[in-house]
Amino acid sequence: MQNKYEESLPKVDADVINDLLIRQRENPLVTPVYMLEVFTKEGIDSQKAKDFIFQKTGMMPAICDSGTHYVTNQKLILEVLKENLID
Repeated sequence: MQNKYEESLPKVDADVINDLLIRQRENPLVTPVYMLEVFTKEGIDSQKAKDFIFQKTGMMPAICDSGTHYVTNQKLILEVLKENLID
């Protein structure tokens, strides 16, 4: 199963995927909240990245490490993990 996670969602920690799937199976009516971290390359326009994350998630990220690390707390579903927030 770990290999399937890595093939389908190579940028996502397999433990997060496993935890999310278990929580969804145990209580499908509750959407769990996670702290999500996105790491980018240097040179990304921090304001554009912040605006994009806010537009996609409705949450304003904290920006760390000179604009290469974005952090939000948000409700999470598998479909969100499938999207690449920042190229």
